[in-house]
Amino acid sequence: MSFQYAFSSADASSLRLRSTPDVKNDLKAVKKGVLVKNGKVTFCELGLFTNVLAIVSADCLDYTNNQKLDTSSDYAVYVDDGIDGKFDKLSVGNITVHPKFNSTTKANNIAVVQFEGMGINWYNAIGITRETYWGDMVYSRSNITDLDSMTWEDPVYSYNPQSGDSICDSMSGLYNANSYDFTCIEDTAVSPGSELTPCNTPYGTAYTYINSTLYLVGFYSYSSVTGDAGDDGLCNVKTVRNYYTMLSDWIVSATIQQQNATFYWYPMTVDSLPVYAPNYTLKDPGTPDPKTISLIGGDFYKDQGTFTSTSAALTASASDSNSSDNDSSQSGEDGSGLETGESSSADGSSDSISDANDTNSSRSSSQKRAIIIGVIFAFVGGVLIAVGLFYLFRQWNKTRKLSIEDPVVRATMEHMEESETNSRNDFNQIQNQAAFDVLLYTQQAEQPPVYDDDVPMRNHSVKGKSTDKK
Repeated sequence: MSFQYAFSSADASSLRLRSTPDVKNDLKAVKKGVLVKNGKVTFCELGLFTNVLAIVSADCLDYTNNQKLDTSSDYAVYVDDGIDGKFDKLSVGNITVHPKFNSTTKANNIAVVQFEGMGINWYNAIGITRETYWGDMVYSRSNITDLDSMTWEDPVYSYNPQSGDSICDSMSGLYNANSYDFTCIEDTAVSPGSELTPCNTPYGTAYTYINSTLYLVGFYSYSSVTGDAGDDGLCNVKTVRNYYTMLSDWIVSATIQQQNATFYWYPMTVDSLPVYAPNYTLKDPGTPDPKTISLIGGDFYKDQGTFTSTSAALTASASDSNSSDNDSSQSGEDGSGLETGESSSADGSSDSISDANDTNSSRSSSQKRAIIIGVIFAFVGGVLIAVGLFYLFRQWNKTRKLSIEDPVVRATMEHMEESETNSRNDFNQIQNQAAFDVLLYTQQAEQPPVYDDDVPMRNHSVKGKSTDKK
Protein backbone atom coordinates (compact mmCIF):
# COMPACT_ATOMS: atom_id res chain seq x y z
CA MET A 1 0.00 0.00 0.00
CA SER A 2 1.30 3.48 -0.82
CA PHE A 3 -0.03 7.00 -0.70
CA GLN A 4 0.28 9.82 -3.18
CA TYR A 5 -0.72 13.45 -3.07
CA ALA A 6 -1.24 16.36 -5.40
CA PHE A 7 1.20 19.05 -4.27
CA SER A 8 0.63 22.77 -4.42
CA SER A 9 2.80 25.47 -2.90
CA ALA A 10 -0.09 27.93 -2.81
CA ASP A 11 -1.36 29.14 0.56
CA ALA A 12 -4.76 28.25 1.93
CA SER A 13 -6.51 31.37 0.70
CA SER A 14 -5.50 30.73 -2.91
CA LEU A 15 -7.00 27.25 -2.77
CA ARG A 16 -10.52 28.46 -2.06
CA LEU A 17 -13.09 28.82 -4.81
CA ARG A 18 -13.27 32.28 -6.35
CA SER A 19 -16.01 32.03 -8.98
CA THR A 20 -19.31 30.27 -9.53
CA PRO A 21 -18.47 26.79 -10.76
CA ASP A 22 -19.98 24.57 -13.42
CA VAL A 23 -21.02 21.87 -10.95
CA LYS A 24 -22.60 19.52 -13.48
CA ASN A 25 -19.46 19.43 -15.57
CA ASP A 26 -17.15 19.29 -12.55
CA LEU A 27 -18.93 16.20 -11.22
CA LYS A 28 -17.84 14.37 -14.38
CA ALA A 29 -14.25 14.64 -13.18
CA VAL A 30 -15.04 12.40 -10.19
CA LYS A 31 -15.79 8.68 -10.27
CA LYS A 32 -19.14 7.83 -8.66
CA GLY A 33 -20.42 4.39 -7.67
CA VAL A 34 -23.71 2.79 -6.66
CA LEU A 35 -24.13 -0.45 -4.72
CA VAL A 36 -26.14 -3.16 -6.51
CA LYS A 37 -27.48 -5.92 -4.27
CA ASN A 38 -28.80 -9.20 -5.64
CA GLY A 39 -29.13 -7.67 -9.09
CA LYS A 40 -31.10 -4.62 -7.95
CA VAL A 41 -30.04 -0.98 -7.77
CA THR A 42 -29.91 0.53 -4.28
CA PHE A 43 -29.88 4.11 -3.06
CA CYS A 44 -26.47 3.50 -1.48
CA GLU A 45 -23.52 5.35 -2.97
CA LEU A 46 -19.93 4.66 -1.99
CA GLY A 47 -16.90 6.67 -1.05
CA LEU A 48 -14.70 5.44 -3.92
CA PHE A 49 -10.95 5.56 -3.34
CA THR A 50 -9.78 3.56 -6.37
CA ASN A 51 -10.91 0.77 -8.63
CA VAL A 52 -9.89 -1.69 -5.89
CA LEU A 53 -11.29 -0.14 -2.70
CA ALA A 54 -14.25 1.87 -1.38
CA ILE A 55 -16.28 2.59 1.76
CA VAL A 56 -20.04 2.21 2.08
CA SER A 57 -22.53 2.73 4.89
CA ALA A 58 -22.81 -0.47 6.94
CA ASP A 59 -26.58 0.13 7.07
CA CYS A 60 -26.74 -0.73 3.37
CA LEU A 61 -25.71 -4.36 3.90
CA ASP A 62 -27.70 -7.46 4.87
CA TYR A 63 -27.17 -9.24 8.17
CA THR A 64 -28.24 -12.57 9.60
CA ASN A 65 -30.26 -13.02 12.77
CA ASN A 66 -27.07 -13.40 14.81
CA GLN A 67 -25.90 -9.98 13.60
CA LYS A 68 -23.26 -11.30 11.21
CA LEU A 69 -22.83 -10.12 7.64
CA ASP A 70 -25.07 -12.18 5.36
CA THR A 71 -22.64 -13.68 2.86
CA SER A 72 -25.46 -15.11 0.75
CA SER A 73 -26.26 -11.64 -0.61
CA ASP A 74 -24.63 -10.85 -3.94
CA TYR A 75 -23.02 -7.41 -4.12
CA ALA A 76 -21.56 -5.49 -7.04
CA VAL A 77 -20.65 -1.85 -7.61
CA TYR A 78 -21.41 -0.01 -10.82
CA VAL A 79 -19.33 3.10 -11.55
CA ASP A 80 -20.11 5.92 -13.95
CA ASP A 81 -17.92 7.39 -16.69
CA GLY A 82 -16.32 10.04 -14.52
CA ILE A 83 -12.57 10.73 -14.96
CA ASP A 84 -11.93 8.41 -17.92
CA GLY A 85 -15.26 8.35 -19.78
CA LYS A 86 -15.67 4.59 -19.19
CA PHE A 87 -18.46 2.80 -17.33
CA ASP A 88 -17.60 -0.29 -15.35
CA LYS A 89 -18.96 -3.02 -13.10
CA LEU A 90 -16.80 -4.01 -10.14
CA SER A 91 -17.26 -7.40 -8.48
CA VAL A 92 -17.08 -7.30 -4.69
CA GLY A 93 -14.44 -9.64 -3.29
CA ASN A 94 -14.51 -8.80 0.40
CA ILE A 95 -16.53 -6.62 2.80
CA THR A 96 -15.29 -5.69 6.28
CA VAL A 97 -17.80 -4.06 8.61
CA HIS A 98 -16.32 -1.84 11.32
CA PRO A 99 -16.09 -4.02 14.47
CA LYS A 100 -17.65 -1.24 16.58
CA PHE A 101 -20.56 -0.38 14.31
CA ASN A 102 -23.54 0.53 16.48
CA SER A 103 -26.78 0.44 14.51
CA THR A 104 -28.67 2.26 17.27
CA THR A 105 -26.46 5.34 17.55
CA LYS A 106 -25.01 4.95 14.00
CA ALA A 107 -21.45 5.15 15.37
CA ASN A 108 -18.83 3.75 12.97
CA ASN A 109 -21.44 3.18 10.28
CA ILE A 110 -18.91 2.12 7.66
CA ALA A 111 -17.85 -1.01 5.81
CA VAL A 112 -14.73 -1.36 3.68
CA VAL A 113 -15.42 -2.88 0.26
CA GLN A 114 -12.62 -4.56 -1.71
CA PHE A 115 -13.12 -5.35 -5.38
CA GLU A 116 -12.00 -8.44 -7.30
CA GLY A 117 -9.70 -7.95 -10.28
CA MET A 118 -8.08 -4.76 -11.41
CA GLY A 119 -10.47 -3.65 -14.16
CA ILE A 120 -9.84 -0.15 -15.46
CA ASN A 121 -7.33 1.68 -13.25
CA TRP A 122 -8.46 5.03 -11.80
CA TYR A 123 -8.51 6.88 -8.48
CA ASN A 124 -10.37 9.68 -6.71
CA ALA A 125 -8.20 12.19 -4.86
CA ILE A 126 -9.83 12.71 -1.46
CA GLY A 127 -10.11 16.26 -0.14
CA ILE A 128 -8.72 16.68 3.39
CA THR A 129 -8.14 19.40 6.02
CA ARG A 130 -11.62 20.91 5.95
CA GLU A 131 -11.07 23.84 8.28
CA THR A 132 -8.21 25.26 6.20
CA TYR A 133 -8.69 24.44 2.54
CA TRP A 134 -12.27 23.51 1.77
CA GLY A 135 -14.38 25.90 -0.24
CA ASP A 136 -18.00 25.57 -1.33
CA MET A 137 -19.67 22.21 -0.83
CA VAL A 138 -21.66 20.10 -3.29
CA TYR A 139 -23.99 17.23 -2.37
CA SER A 140 -24.96 14.87 -5.18
CA ARG A 141 -27.13 11.82 -5.81
CA SER A 142 -26.26 9.49 -8.69
CA ASN A 143 -28.61 6.84 -10.03
CA ILE A 144 -28.22 4.10 -12.62
CA THR A 145 -31.40 3.33 -14.53
CA ASP A 146 -30.35 0.26 -16.54
CA LEU A 147 -27.74 -2.25 -15.39
CA ASP A 148 -27.38 -4.07 -18.72
CA SER A 149 -26.65 -0.94 -20.75
CA MET A 150 -25.08 0.90 -17.78
CA THR A 151 -27.33 3.90 -18.35
CA TRP A 152 -27.02 6.67 -15.75
CA GLU A 153 -29.14 9.72 -15.02
CA ASP A 154 -27.45 13.09 -14.71
CA PRO A 155 -26.55 13.63 -11.05
CA VAL A 156 -29.00 15.61 -8.93
CA TYR A 157 -27.07 18.01 -6.70
CA SER A 158 -27.28 20.83 -4.17
CA TYR A 159 -24.64 23.54 -4.36
CA ASN A 160 -23.31 25.00 -1.14
CA PRO A 161 -26.34 24.38 1.13
CA GLN A 162 -26.39 25.64 4.70
CA SER A 163 -24.71 23.17 6.98
CA GLY A 164 -23.88 22.53 10.61
CA ASP A 165 -26.67 24.52 12.26
CA SER A 166 -27.69 24.13 15.91
CA ILE A 167 -30.41 21.62 15.00
CA CYS A 168 -27.73 19.26 13.67
CA ASP A 169 -26.27 19.11 17.19
CA SER A 170 -29.58 18.69 19.00
CA MET A 171 -30.87 15.92 16.70
CA SER A 172 -27.83 13.61 16.89
CA GLY A 173 -25.69 12.73 19.88
CA LEU A 174 -23.18 11.08 17.53
CA TYR A 175 -22.71 14.25 15.50
CA ASN A 176 -22.43 16.30 18.68
CA ALA A 177 -19.61 14.04 19.89
CA ASN A 178 -17.81 13.78 16.52
CA SER A 179 -18.66 16.95 14.60
CA TYR A 180 -15.33 16.97 12.75
CA ASP A 181 -16.08 13.55 11.25
CA PHE A 182 -19.41 14.57 9.68
CA THR A 183 -21.12 17.28 7.73
CA CYS A 184 -24.81 17.94 8.28
CA ILE A 185 -27.38 19.52 5.95
CA GLU A 186 -31.14 19.85 5.76
CA ASP A 187 -31.40 19.63 1.96
CA THR A 188 -32.81 16.51 0.31
CA ALA A 189 -32.93 15.35 -3.31
CA VAL A 190 -36.16 15.05 -5.26
CA SER A 191 -37.67 11.61 -5.74
CA PRO A 192 -35.88 9.54 -8.41
CA GLY A 193 -39.27 8.14 -9.49
CA SER A 194 -42.18 6.35 -7.88
CA GLU A 195 -40.86 2.98 -9.08
CA LEU A 196 -38.00 3.43 -6.59
CA THR A 197 -39.51 5.72 -3.96
CA PRO A 198 -42.14 8.47 -4.06
CA CYS A 199 -40.28 10.40 -1.35
CA ASN A 200 -37.36 12.74 -1.43
CA THR A 201 -34.06 11.12 -0.46
CA PRO A 202 -30.80 12.32 1.06
CA TYR A 203 -27.93 13.01 -1.31
CA GLY A 204 -25.49 10.14 -1.70
CA THR A 205 -22.05 11.79 -1.71
CA ALA A 206 -20.38 15.03 -0.62
CA TYR A 207 -17.74 17.12 -2.44
CA THR A 208 -15.80 20.31 -1.92
CA TYR A 209 -13.99 22.79 -4.14
CA ILE A 210 -10.28 23.29 -3.57
CA ASN A 211 -8.53 25.62 -5.99
CA SER A 212 -11.52 25.47 -8.39
CA THR A 213 -11.35 21.66 -8.57
CA LEU A 214 -14.05 19.41 -7.13
CA TYR A 215 -12.88 16.68 -4.73
CA LEU A 216 -14.76 13.81 -3.11
CA VAL A 217 -14.90 14.26 0.67
CA GLY A 218 -17.73 12.10 2.06
CA PHE A 219 -20.73 9.81 1.63
CA TYR A 220 -24.18 9.54 3.22
CA SER A 221 -24.38 7.88 6.63
CA TYR A 222 -27.78 8.47 8.28
CA SER A 223 -30.64 10.93 8.83
CA SER A 224 -32.19 12.21 12.05
CA VAL A 225 -35.89 12.98 11.71
CA THR A 226 -38.97 13.92 13.67
CA GLY A 227 -42.46 12.93 12.61
CA ASP A 228 -43.58 9.75 10.91
CA ALA A 229 -40.47 7.90 9.77
CA GLY A 230 -42.32 4.88 8.46
CA ASP A 231 -41.47 2.58 5.59
CA ASP A 232 -42.03 5.42 3.14
CA GLY A 233 -38.74 7.08 4.06
CA LEU A 234 -38.82 10.88 4.25
CA CYS A 235 -42.35 11.44 2.89
CA ASN A 236 -44.04 12.34 6.16
CA VAL A 237 -41.22 13.57 8.37
CA LYS A 238 -41.41 17.03 9.94
CA THR A 239 -37.77 17.87 10.57
CA VAL A 240 -34.79 16.20 8.93
CA ARG A 241 -31.03 16.51 9.15
CA ASN A 242 -28.79 14.37 6.95
CA TYR A 243 -25.31 13.39 8.10
CA TYR A 244 -22.35 12.56 5.85
CA THR A 245 -19.25 10.63 6.88
CA MET A 246 -16.04 12.48 6.02
CA LEU A 247 -13.44 10.29 4.32
CA SER A 248 -10.36 12.20 5.46
CA ASP A 249 -9.93 10.42 8.79
CA TRP A 250 -10.77 7.00 7.36
CA ILE A 251 -8.18 6.96 4.55
CA VAL A 252 -5.49 5.08 6.48
CA SER A 253 -7.96 2.95 8.44
CA ALA A 254 -9.62 1.71 5.24
CA THR A 255 -6.71 1.54 2.83
CA ILE A 256 -4.39 -0.27 5.24
CA GLN A 257 -6.38 -3.41 4.38
CA GLN A 258 -5.42 -3.19 0.70
CA GLN A 259 -1.87 -4.23 -0.15
CA ASN A 260 0.05 -2.99 -3.21
CA ALA A 261 -2.37 -0.19 -3.95
CA THR A 262 -1.87 3.56 -4.27
CA PHE A 263 -4.25 6.12 -2.77
CA TYR A 264 -4.44 9.86 -3.25
CA TRP A 265 -5.49 12.96 -1.32
CA TYR A 266 -5.30 16.72 -1.74
CA PRO A 267 -3.82 19.09 -0.77
CA MET A 268 -0.43 18.16 0.68
CA THR A 269 1.11 20.84 2.83
CA VAL A 270 2.86 20.88 6.18
CA ASP A 271 -0.53 21.13 7.89
CA SER A 272 -2.51 18.85 5.58
CA LEU A 273 -1.98 15.12 6.07
CA PRO A 274 -4.43 12.27 6.67
CA VAL A 275 -4.71 11.09 10.25
CA TYR A 276 -2.58 7.98 10.68
CA ALA A 277 -5.07 5.84 12.61
CA PRO A 278 -5.14 2.21 11.41
CA ASN A 279 -8.09 1.46 13.74
CA TYR A 280 -9.95 4.75 13.58
CA THR A 281 -13.08 4.72 15.75
CA LEU A 282 -15.70 7.35 16.51
CA LYS A 283 -16.79 8.33 19.99
CA ASP A 284 -20.03 6.46 20.62
CA PRO A 285 -22.56 8.47 22.67
CA GLY A 286 -23.77 5.10 23.99
CA THR A 287 -27.39 6.11 24.50
CA PRO A 288 -30.17 6.48 21.93
CA ASP A 289 -31.43 9.90 20.94
CA PRO A 290 -34.73 11.13 22.43
CA LYS A 291 -37.87 9.13 21.68
CA THR A 292 -39.18 11.94 19.49
CA ILE A 293 -36.18 11.52 17.14
CA SER A 294 -35.61 8.64 14.76
CA LEU A 295 -32.30 7.78 13.12
CA ILE A 296 -32.82 6.22 9.71
CA GLY A 297 -30.45 5.04 7.00
CA GLY A 298 -29.62 2.28 4.56
CA ASP A 299 -31.42 1.73 1.25
CA PHE A 300 -34.26 4.21 0.69
CA TYR A 301 -35.48 2.52 -2.50
CA LYS A 302 -38.51 0.31 -1.88
CA ASP A 303 -38.33 -3.45 -2.54
CA GLN A 304 -34.57 -3.22 -2.92
CA GLY A 305 -33.07 -4.06 0.45
CA THR A 306 -33.10 -3.22 4.14
CA PHE A 307 -34.24 0.22 5.26
CA THR A 308 -33.21 0.83 8.85
CA SER A 309 -34.52 2.91 11.69
CA THR A 310 -33.72 3.12 15.39
CA SER A 311 -37.14 4.18 16.62
CA ALA A 312 -39.70 3.58 13.87
CA ALA A 313 -40.70 0.09 12.75
CA LEU A 314 -39.66 -0.32 9.13
CA THR A 315 -40.18 -3.34 6.90
CA ALA A 316 -37.37 -5.05 5.05
CA SER A 317 -37.59 -6.81 1.70
CA ALA A 318 -35.69 -9.89 0.61
CA SER A 319 -33.24 -10.14 -2.24
CA ASP A 320 -35.93 -11.64 -4.45
CA SER A 321 -39.04 -9.44 -4.68
CA ASN A 322 -41.11 -12.46 -5.73
CA SER A 323 -40.27 -14.33 -2.54
CA SER A 324 -42.13 -13.93 0.72
CA ASP A 325 -39.10 -15.07 2.73
CA ASN A 326 -37.58 -11.92 4.25
CA ASP A 327 -34.29 -12.12 6.12
CA SER A 328 -34.20 -8.91 8.15
CA SER A 329 -31.97 -8.45 11.17
CA GLN A 330 -33.10 -8.63 14.78
CA SER A 331 -32.59 -5.95 17.39
CA GLY A 332 -29.83 -6.49 19.97
CA GLU A 333 -30.61 -5.63 23.57
CA ASP A 334 -27.47 -3.57 23.98
CA GLY A 335 -27.84 -1.86 20.60
CA SER A 336 -24.20 -2.46 19.75
CA GLY A 337 -24.42 -5.11 17.07
CA LEU A 338 -24.72 -5.06 13.29
CA GLU A 339 -28.45 -5.57 13.26
CA THR A 340 -31.07 -3.45 11.47
CA GLY A 341 -34.67 -2.58 12.17
CA GLU A 342 -34.37 -1.93 15.91
CA SER A 343 -36.11 0.52 18.24
CA SER A 344 -34.61 3.21 20.44
CA SER A 345 -37.56 3.12 22.84
CA ALA A 346 -38.64 0.24 25.04
CA ASP A 347 -42.16 0.24 23.62
CA GLY A 348 -41.26 0.99 20.01
CA SER A 349 -42.42 -2.35 18.59
CA SER A 350 -45.17 -2.66 15.97
CA ASP A 351 -47.01 -5.22 13.85
CA SER A 352 -44.42 -4.96 11.08
CA ILE A 353 -41.57 -5.89 13.39
CA SER A 354 -43.69 -8.68 14.91
CA ASP A 355 -44.42 -10.09 11.45
CA ALA A 356 -40.75 -9.88 10.52
CA ASN A 357 -39.81 -11.63 13.74
CA ASP A 358 -42.35 -14.43 13.08
CA THR A 359 -40.94 -14.88 9.57
CA ASN A 360 -37.37 -14.91 10.86
CA SER A 361 -38.31 -17.34 13.67
CA SER A 362 -39.87 -19.75 11.17
CA ARG A 363 -36.91 -19.45 8.85
CA SER A 364 -34.51 -19.94 11.75
CA SER A 365 -36.37 -23.08 12.89
CA SER A 366 -36.23 -24.53 9.38
CA GLN A 367 -32.52 -23.80 9.19
CA LYS A 368 -31.94 -25.47 12.57
CA ARG A 369 -33.88 -28.58 11.50
CA ALA A 370 -31.87 -28.76 8.29
CA ILE A 371 -28.62 -28.46 10.24
CA ILE A 372 -29.67 -31.18 12.72
CA ILE A 373 -30.70 -33.54 9.91
CA GLY A 374 -27.41 -32.87 8.14
CA VAL A 375 -25.41 -33.62 11.29
CA ILE A 376 -27.34 -36.88 11.82
CA PHE A 377 -26.72 -38.01 8.25
CA ALA A 378 -23.05 -37.10 8.52
CA PHE A 379 -22.72 -39.06 11.77
CA VAL A 380 -24.50 -42.15 10.42
CA GLY A 381 -22.45 -42.00 7.23
CA GLY A 382 -19.24 -41.77 9.25
CA VAL A 383 -20.22 -44.81 11.33
CA LEU A 384 -21.05 -46.86 8.22
CA ILE A 385 -17.73 -45.97 6.62
CA ALA A 386 -15.85 -46.91 9.80
CA VAL A 387 -17.67 -50.27 10.03
CA GLY A 388 -16.94 -50.99 6.37
CA LEU A 389 -13.24 -50.26 6.77
CA PHE A 390 -13.07 -52.42 9.90
CA TYR A 391 -14.74 -55.33 8.05
CA LEU A 392 -12.31 -55.05 5.14
CA PHE A 393 -9.35 -55.01 7.53
CA ARG A 394 -10.58 -58.15 9.31
CA GLN A 395 -11.07 -59.96 6.00
CA TRP A 396 -7.57 -59.04 4.86
CA ASN A 397 -6.04 -60.12 8.17
CA LYS A 398 -7.99 -63.40 8.13
CA THR A 399 -6.84 -64.18 4.59
CA ARG A 400 -3.25 -63.45 5.55
CA LYS A 401 -3.42 -65.79 8.55
CA LEU A 402 -5.05 -68.58 6.54
CA SER A 403 -2.32 -68.34 3.93
CA ILE A 404 0.41 -68.66 6.55
CA GLU A 405 -1.25 -71.67 8.22
CA ASP A 406 -1.57 -73.55 4.90
CA PRO A 407 1.13 -76.39 4.83
CA VAL A 408 2.15 -75.67 1.25
CA VAL A 409 2.48 -71.95 1.86
CA ARG A 410 4.40 -72.51 5.09
CA ALA A 411 6.79 -75.01 3.41
CA THR A 412 7.39 -72.55 0.59
CA MET A 413 8.13 -69.72 3.01
CA GLU A 414 10.52 -71.94 5.04
CA HIS A 415 12.31 -72.96 1.84
CA MET A 416 12.68 -69.33 0.78
CA GLU A 417 14.06 -68.41 4.20
CA GLU A 418 16.53 -71.35 4.10
CA SER A 419 17.67 -70.38 0.60
CA GLU A 420 18.18 -66.79 1.70
CA THR A 421 20.25 -67.97 4.71
CA ASN A 422 22.42 -70.22 2.52
CA SER A 423 22.99 -67.44 0.03
CA ARG A 424 24.13 -65.09 2.79
CA ASN A 425 26.51 -67.78 4.14
CA ASP A 426 27.99 -68.42 0.67
CA PHE A 427 28.48 -64.71 0.12
CA ASN A 428 30.23 -64.32 3.50
CA GLN A 429 32.50 -67.30 2.72
CA ILE A 430 33.48 -65.77 -0.62
CA GLN A 431 34.19 -62.44 1.07
CA ASN A 432 36.38 -64.11 3.71
CA GLN A 433 38.34 -66.12 1.10
CA ALA A 434 38.94 -62.98 -0.96
CA ALA A 435 40.18 -61.13 2.08
CA PHE A 436 42.54 -64.01 2.94
CA ASP A 437 43.99 -64.11 -0.61
CA VAL A 438 44.62 -60.36 -0.56
CA LEU A 439 46.39 -60.63 2.82
CA LEU A 440 48.58 -63.55 1.63
CA TYR A 441 49.57 -61.68 -1.54
CA THR A 442 50.48 -58.60 0.48
CA GLN A 443 52.69 -60.61 2.85
CA GLN A 444 54.53 -62.29 -0.05
CA ALA A 445 55.16 -58.97 -1.76
CA GLU A 446 56.70 -57.50 1.40
CA GLN A 447 59.27 -60.42 1.77
CA PRO A 448 62.88 -59.66 0.53
CA PRO A 449 63.79 -61.23 -2.81
CA VAL A 450 65.73 -64.56 -2.83
CA TYR A 451 68.24 -64.96 -5.67
CA ASP A 452 69.53 -68.16 -7.39
CA ASP A 453 73.37 -68.18 -7.26
CA ASP A 454 73.74 -69.91 -10.61
CA VAL A 455 71.91 -67.19 -12.55
CA PRO A 456 73.87 -64.12 -13.87
CA MET A 457 73.19 -60.89 -11.89
CA ARG A 458 71.84 -58.99 -14.90
CA ASN A 459 68.98 -61.46 -15.30
CA HIS A 460 67.96 -62.53 -11.85
CA SER A 461 64.79 -64.44 -11.16
CA VAL A 462 62.93 -63.40 -8.07
CA LYS A 463 60.77 -66.07 -6.51
CA GLY A 464 57.19 -65.11 -6.92
CA LYS A 465 57.99 -62.12 -9.11
CA SER A 466 59.65 -61.59 -12.51
CA THR A 467 62.29 -58.83 -12.68
CA ASP A 468 63.83 -59.47 -16.09
CA LYS A 469 65.21 -56.10 -17.21
CA LYS A 470 66.68 -55.30 -20.55
